[in-house]
Amino acid sequence: MKEPDGFFEGLRESYNKYFDVLENGCNDPFWSDGANINLCAGHFYYYKERVKEKYPGRAWACLDWIHETLLAEVPHDYMARPGEIRAGALKALAAFEADGNLAAVRELVLFVSKKERDEAHADNVIGYYKDLKAAIEGNDLVTMRCYGDYESYLESFRDCADSMRKADLGLFGL
Repeated sequence: MKEPDGFFEGLRESYNKYFDVLENGCNDPFWSDGANINLCAGHFYYYKERVKEKYPGRAWACLDWIHETLLAEVPHDYMARPGEIRAGALKALAAFEADGNLAAVRELVLFVSKKERDEAHADNVIGYYKDLKAAIEGNDLVTMRCYGDYESYLESFRDCADSMRKADLGLFGL
């Protein structure tokens, strides 16, 4: 018999998600793994209380493990695999610094109009590099994690550089 309110399913999902994020982390660009783990624990306890209210006595017969389950609160700033995140950020920074398109954008921005710079999203592209560098210097693992898949940023650098190379450089003729 399938339970119609989703409490048991929510209980299982939040329990499994808690341990998955604890071990593997997540990809939340704004919040630490610790914040997400504690959110999962909150969901677990919410569903646990709903099951106790809706099915007093009966629910516990098939869910003995719930009686003893306590999901520990973790520090808000906890991050799973911090060494892997740092290594990925350093790899991304090295790729950014070696990228000829980013170097071109940083030079061409001096010769194009504000309109052309805005249309090419040059300030964003330069901001990606500055943001990553600041995250590494400040040990901001949440921000560093955002650069784990840095290939998409390299594509942005290329697209921006191509757009700026097509811009009217006026007297400079570059």
